[in-house]
Amino acid sequence: MSCFNGLSPTQQVRVVEWGNLPIGYIPEGECENGAAVAIEVWGDEKPGPRFYCLGCAVSYLQSNEVRVQVRNIIDMYKVALEEVRQKMERDVTTVTPD
Repeated sequence: MSCFNGLSPTQQVRVVEWGNLPIGYIPEGECENGAAVAIEVWGDEKPGPRFYCLGCAVSYLQSNEVRVQVRNIIDMYKVALEEVRQKMERDVTTVTPD
């Protein structure tokens, strides 16, 4: 299996939308390495998993695209945790002793 970056943009779209490539396809992208790891990032505009060689995997994970996604996920969790904390405070203050 080819590294995701070893596929042309058209081939990448096919993999993302259909989940496969035709039998006997020839990779037309930049990377000549085979896939070594699978990466799936929640909220990714191209839902995965996608398969990369180690070098491309590291580059993708260090990319701004992934950093923004991770930052958004962290912000969502912060908001959710704050809502839970506030609810717990309200619940504690409304409990009356026997």
